[in-house]
Amino acid sequence: MVSALNLLGLADKNEGNNDTALERFSEGLKLSKESKNLERESQILYNIANVYFNKKEYDKGFEYFNESIEISKSNGSFSNTAISFHSLAFTHYELNQIQESMRAADSALHYALLSESYELILETYAMKAEIAYALGAISDAYSFLSYAYAYKDSLNFSQLNDAALSAENAFEEEKKKIQDSLTRVQQQLAIDNQEKINNQKLQARETLIWIFAIVLILVIIGIYFLIKNNRLIKIQNALVNSQKEEIQLQHSEITDSINYAKRIQDAMINK
Repeated sequence: MVSALNLLGLADKNEGNNDTALERFSEGLKLSKESKNLERESQILYNIANVYFNKKEYDKGFEYFNESIEISKSNGSFSNTAISFHSLAFTHYELNQIQESMRAADSALHYALLSESYELILETYAMKAEIAYALGAISDAYSFLSYAYAYKDSLNFSQLNDAALSAENAFEEEKKKIQDSLTRVQQQLAIDNQEKINNQKLQARETLIWIFAIVLILVIIGIYFLIKNNRLIKIQNALVNSQKEEIQLQHSEITDSINYAKRIQDAMINK
């Protein structure tokens, strides 16, 4: 909510709606105090000061500026404090308050150095050079410009170093992504191979089951026909034995009849 009010206030200020901007900032300031958000509170006070400067109410503007600076200092925010003092120095310079501008610029440089921000230090030295030139201190202006160029070179080197580190980090990150991707592909291949092996084992097991089932059925059929054949053989054997016994009986009867007839014949001849 505080961020939204701050953004709306900035939009109103940039469009020249100073009164509406003050209403937005005042509401945001109240909420930031309630939430004890010192950084946001200092930022909104800074924006309120700029609105009053737009309205040419400089005393109120300086009052809010100083309050913003005190909060930034107590919060240990060196960069925000340096920015606030830099803006304060610029405002004094625009109002042709050169001495006050230089004092504010000195404070800005102090906190810029504490923040170790090359960009803030560069801008502050450049402003001090312009203020010194306005004061007629040409040699000081030249010295401040020399310092500004020195920090500009340092800033360029720092930016190049940051770019190199960023490129290296991007390379390492991309390398890690590729390694992770390869790892995932290898894991997926291993899973696919394992699934393929499992499917092959399953198919082989199913094939063996079918072969066993077919063999078992054939064995059962073979046993069935073997038992049936044995029964037929037994029946045939029994039939053969029965026929043999009948033939033997008939043969015995025939033999007995022949013997009987022979005995009768022999008896008749003997008479």
